[in-house]
Amino acid sequence: MKELKEILGESLYKEVKEKTKNQKILLNNNQFVPRMRLNQVIQQRDAYKEDVLKLKGKLETMEKELHKESNQSIETNEKTLMDFMEMSHLLNHLIEEKLMERRRLWKER
Repeated sequence: MKELKEILGESLYKEVKEKTKNQKILLNNNQFVPRMRLNQVIQQRDAYKEDVLKLKGKLETMEKELHKESNQSIETNEKTLMDFMEMSHLLNHLIEEKLMERRRLWKER
């Protein structure tokens, strides 16, 4: 509150303090993240985590299937490999998006 007192002056500061009944008053110096924005980022992070877990599960399942069915035809092996590569690409894409979001949030601070 010292900063607010310096900005407003003694008399105006006392008026504000009386009218706000000693509630906390924060000055926005771009170090605070609004709670709503923080909640959005947390939800997005959790969604990414769920996506990553799902993709990892699919990847493990595909790897098991690949080992079990080693006598598959070439076409099936190619399809499985393409699916594996696509999921790997999606996983990398999710990670890159998350890193870019964190960098952007860091810069906004």
